[in-house]
Amino acid sequence: MENTLYKTGSAFEEKCSKYAFYALLLYFVDIILLGTGGLTKIGPLSTRILFFGIAGLLSLPILFRNIKKLIKTPVVLFSAAFFVWMVIGGVIGFVKGNRTDIIKSDFMGYMNLLLLPTMLVIINSKERLNTLFKAIAYSCGAVSVGAILLSFTNLMPFRDPLRHWLTDVGLCALSGMTSVAVRVFFHTGSRYMFAGLLIAFYFLLTEKGDRKRSLHWCGLMSLYIVGIFLSYTRAIYAACFVVAVAAFVFAAVSKKGLWKRILKAFGFAAACAVLFIILLGGVQKGQNLIKVAFYRILLSTDLPSSMVGDDGGLIDTSDGEMDKISEDVQLGSEIRQAKKILLSESIVKSPVIGNGLGAAIKYHPEILDRIEFEKEEEDASGDASGAAAAASANAAAIEKSLRSGYVEYFYHDIINKLGIIGLALYLAPYIWMAVTTLRAGKSKHLMVSIAAFGSISYFFVIAYFNPCMNTTVGISCYMLAMTVMNMVSGDMEKTDK
Repeated sequence: MENTLYKTGSAFEEKCSKYAFYALLLYFVDIILLGTGGLTKIGPLSTRILFFGIAGLLSLPILFRNIKKLIKTPVVLFSAAFFVWMVIGGVIGFVKGNRTDIIKSDFMGYMNLLLLPTMLVIINSKERLNTLFKAIAYSCGAVSVGAILLSFTNLMPFRDPLRHWLTDVGLCALSGMTSVAVRVFFHTGSRYMFAGLLIAFYFLLTEKGDRKRSLHWCGLMSLYIVGIFLSYTRAIYAACFVVAVAAFVFAAVSKKGLWKRILKAFGFAAACAVLFIILLGGVQKGQNLIKVAFYRILLSTDLPSSMVGDDGGLIDTSDGEMDKISEDVQLGSEIRQAKKILLSESIVKSPVIGNGLGAAIKYHPEILDRIEFEKEEEDASGDASGAAAAASANAAAIEKSLRSGYVEYFYHDIINKLGIIGLALYLAPYIWMAVTTLRAGKSKHLMVSIAAFGSISYFFVIAYFNPCMNTTVGISCYMLAMTVMNMVSGDMEKTDK
């Protein structure tokens, strides 16, 4: 599979292309391994921005040579249209007096899309694509190893300084699931893990090699499953399940007998992962980590150590502890409910074109009367002061969250700011890729299409619960998927001629 659409000319352009590709490799490795980039950030700059700039600068000669072809590329046209609409949204935001800090944040998130033309002309061969895929796969493997090591944090004497440092540099978040078990969530690496899993599948089913090579990729797949598990993140669990099932069904329908190879490989990798998780829990003072994950999903919150036995299961607890769990779950639900109500109120004001970048949900005290608070009851002595204090604390927590302007719901957020038009333009490349993937179903490009389209589909699923598609982590995968599917489309068109 060669990207015959875009060519280099002179030896100088070849060298520029070569070093731009190295910068792109480092850009993706940086995103996966270094979280939000705080570890290598000096002032406003970080290594990620540096790699971004180097790749873009070195690609300029190739971009100028191929400019006429680029402007005819569907994904470039769709992305350019979205950028124009985003600028219009920025103007609307300034005119309406929206918060300038959020306008700036909105622009900076989507600016990552500017690297798309560079990726299209630089990743111009199957060899380069496979090299980038392997860099992503091994980076995700490193994140999984890090998650396994950090899962022992509660057994370390320096756990508190380590936890604070990891949070400060934006690398990952650690939270105690029990007195021993730890939730390890890498801000970018944990989200990329499923993409690594699909890439490993791609190599396993297409790369020619001996049994050792197959075991190599199966081993990495097991590692990714463990890393995903240790994130204890419901949105990731759900997205992995939904996209994996859809990818399996599509592959099985597209190519006869492929489903057997997929089930055999995944079954082996999953069995190894489950065995490792059981052994890992045994080493960690006999924790039943699978039971811990079950209660995390069931109760939607972390459990205090006093409620969890050595095997990870619930033990007899006081009514007060159970009430605390109920209150935590209810508070989170009330905050999300309030944000959805305020977002809906804002969206209906301008659903088609949006309210402009920087449009934040606007807090008003009446919102507290519109959400379904958990009814607080007096205790046995008839004293309602404790219930009143709890209700007041909840109201204060809700107000603080709403005033922050932070919204977890990507789709609500983009419609609020850029309207239905903005959302449609942003999803246009995804729809084009969906059509191209269906076309590739009976071709030799089946597995690479599943790896690319499956990865970005996963990101769009978790984007409902987490706004990753307007940040570097989601947009980088979006650009990668567009690059791959553009190569697939070009190769199929050449074959059809």
